[in-house]
Amino acid sequence: MKKKMLYKIFAVVLVLGLLLGACAPAPAEEPVQEDAAPVEEEAPAEDAAPAEEEEEEAVMEPVTFQVFYPVAVDAPIAAILNGYIEEFQAEYPHITVEPVFSGGYGDVQTAIQTTIDGGGEPPALGVMLATALYDLINADYIAPLDGYVAGMEDGDAYVADFLPAFLANSYYDDQIWSIPFQRSAVVMYYNADMFAAAGLELPTSWQTWAEAAQALTVQDGDTTNYGLHFSSDWPYWLFQPLAIGAGQNILDDDCTVVFDDPAVIEAVQFYIDLSEVYGAMPAGVQAS
Repeated sequence: MKKKMLYKIFAVVLVLGLLLGACAPAPAEEPVQEDAAPVEEEAPAEDAAPAEEEEEEAVMEPVTFQVFYPVAVDAPIAAILNGYIEEFQAEYPHITVEPVFSGGYGDVQTAIQTTIDGGGEPPALGVMLATALYDLINADYIAPLDGYVAGMEDGDAYVADFLPAFLANSYYDDQIWSIPFQRSAVVMYYNADMFAAAGLELPTSWQTWAEAAQALTVQDGDTTNYGLHFSSDWPYWLFQPLAIGAGQNILDDDCTVVFDDPAVIEAVQFYIDLSEVYGAMPAGVQAS
């Protein structure tokens, strides 16, 4: 951007020079001197490096930074991140990105805290759970990003490009502290062939969902092949969509839970009914 701006300024200077030359008065004619010795033209000075290139070289100083990254997921996540890094470094060859892979999100947070507490140099970036935000802010380990966003070209548009639901818990105390990158979303899959074989339409409500799961539950001797598996081993994260679907998030604000809200109670009761009333899934806590 700076280089393009310097080109524009340089072009304006040239245009102004031409205009000023055109407006200058014509010089008085001098008598012609015959047999005058030819005037030797001075050799042009070697072209100096354009100012904009010098400034670009100053800007493009080599930079190296680390990214702490969790890899305890069921995907070739290290290979994916290394691919991102290769593409980034091809576009910005003066920047070197060093990934530091750890186990899970908690391991990354622990590694960063240990590095800082031990007087070491922390990474520039780290991928952690959204809930780690509060620990890091309280420990004064991270800085808000508002200044960086304000200094970006179209910074507001950059932030607005994220889904609001993913960006919501990046804010604290009216400041933005993190950027959504590896956000997980709860997804429910259904077997279209089994629905078609049972003559079932896709559910459009909690009631039709429960009835479809009930119809797909089959008893095979002593074994029950349940029509629904709704994991509950991450109760906050996996139950939350039910509460939101009932009209009330389980958090009223950053510090207030509302498990006693009627809508949240309704969602809890529906989850229990899936096993107790409809027999559509096993009772109790289910692992994912």
